[in-house]
This record gives sequence, C-alpha cells and structure tokens, in this order.
Amino acid sequence: MQGPKIFYFCYDHQNPTGGQKQVYRHVDILNGHGRQAFVLHLERGFRLTWFDNTTRAISLDEFKGTYQADRDVLVIPEDLGERILAFPGRKVIFNQNCYYGFSCFGLREPEIYPYLHPDIIGVFVVSDHNREYLSFAYPRLKIHRVYYGIDPERFAYRPLKEKKKMIACLPAKNSMEVAQVYHQLISRSKQALNVLEDYEWVFIQNRSETEVTRILGDALLFIFLSTNEGFGLMPLEAMASGSLVVAYDSGASSEFLGPSNSFLSAPGDVLGIVRTVERITSLFPGDTRELQAVSEAALRGAREYSLQREIESVVAAWQEITGEIRP
Repeated sequence: MQGPKIFYFCYDHQNPTGGQKQVYRHVDILNGHGRQAFVLHLERGFRLTWFDNTTRAISLDEFKGTYQADRDVLVIPEDLGERILAFPGRKVIFNQNCYYGFSCFGLREPEIYPYLHPDIIGVFVVSDHNREYLSFAYPRLKIHRVYYGIDPERFAYRPLKEKKKMIACLPAKNSMEVAQVYHQLISRSKQALNVLEDYEWVFIQNRSETEVTRILGDALLFIFLSTNEGFGLMPLEAMASGSLVVAYDSGASSEFLGPSNSFLSAPGDVLGIVRTVERITSLFPGDTRELQAVSEAALRGAREYSLQREIESVVAAWQEITGEIRP
C-alpha cells in the first residue's frame, strides 16, 4: 500500500528566509526517495522564486481535492502557534526556531498547546538546542532531529587571499546592536583609529540566494549578532564560503561556532565585537596565517553539515513517523 501523501505548509511571501527554503528542500528530498510530497501555498500558482527550484507545489484549492485526512500528513511551521490545530488531520510541527515556537503564544495561556494535542504525531527540530527546549517543556513529545545541509558548490570556499575588504552582516537579526557595531567602527575609521576607511559594508536583506553566495564569497568578515536562533544557517554558509564569522557565543549557533573556527564574544558585548573586527582587519591583507587557520577550521566545521547528512536525517525521520501510522 502506498504511503501517505505529505504536505508542507509554506507562507506566500518572497522574503528570503532559510526556513522557507528548508520546506522546499524537504519536499524535494521526499520526492526523490519515493514519497508523494508537496509544498502547500495558499495562493494558486504561487511558489518561491528567490532561489532556483522546481519543487512540487500546490495551492490550497488543489490541496482540498487531493488531501485525505485519514491517511495524509501535514507539516506546519512552529510560529503558527494555536492556529496549527486549525489544519485538519495528522500533523507534524516543523520547529526551526524554539524561540518563535514559544513567543507565538504571547503572554497568555492557550486553550491547548498544539504539542500536546493527539493530532500531532511528531516534531522536527534543527538543533540539539531546539530539542532541549522542547523536551523540557513537553517531555513526552516525539522529537526528530533533522539537519541543514550546505551545498559546497553553491557556497564555494574561497581562501583569504581571494577576499575583498568587505564586511557583511544580517541587520534583521538584532538590528540595534548591528547599528552600534557599524557606527562605532565607522566613526573610529573617520578618526584614523582603525583601518576600515576603505572597507565596504553589505547588509544582507531581501537578497536572492545568488546574491548571498556572491556576497559571502567576497566578504572577509560576516558579523552575526542574533541570540534567538533555532540554528543560524547563514553563519554556516559564511564558514563554507571562507568568510570569518564574528558572532555572539549563544544558543544553537554554539553547536558549530567555537574558538578555533570563529571569533566569539559574550552576548551583548558590542565593544568586544568592535575590537575583534578591528584586530582582524589590522592583520588583513598582510600576515593572515592566524586568520587563514581559522578560515580552514571553519570550512571543516561547515563540511560536517553535508547535503547527504541532511537527506539521511529527513528520510530517517519520515520512515520512523510513517512506520508508526496506522490507516
């Protein structure tokens, strides 16, 4: 008997987010391994276009004509909160950020936490940090760890000798402290207190995947100041691309960022980040042996998150989930 069809709900917007792309990745993986899987958008004909894909996508109207509530499975993002239960039938929650997964309830007690509802047959998490959060709140929950995979051809490694005097950062993540770091460094450069006068700053927002790969390939530094991450995909992409990551030592990102492969400061230590950037840029492009060693260690860390590891984790999770389903 053919297994259940699997539908991954995806928001109808073109704002580039790693979580949206991962939904498409899962559907591609499942279809490549004999499953019937679809991305579910609300609007007819909608699909994400900020990265290349030929992923199987359907609209809500099409979904209603093919979905069988007694057999099929819906995958719902964690940030829908109580609205997760508005979808029919058996469901898996794809929790890519435990912080969103709790904050979506606001400061009131919901009628029922979706994670405790019998329609929820499993939860995916993307880090051990997420797993720990959810396991503590819901100790009887069936949690499956899946991995992100980095494409080494798309995010191709470039050694420091090929890097430009460029600093990239993600302003949507902790914009207030990103602004503090930026203006501290710029104002000091105007006073000849650092060497950043001829550095280009690139703020990564509303960029296609092709643009992001170019930026990370060129950038000497990638600054990442988020402290509320379920994983933190872009720092890993920066590591794969040879950019030196300057970040806060916090949460899930600590699973792959460490003192040997990145430059870390305590959360909130803006001056620590500023001083680190000034020290790195003072060494570039002269004696970069220390920096190159960090870059190569980062590449080794990024390679642990291979596409094959991602595929195997997704396939294994679904084998376990669907193996327990009874028609």
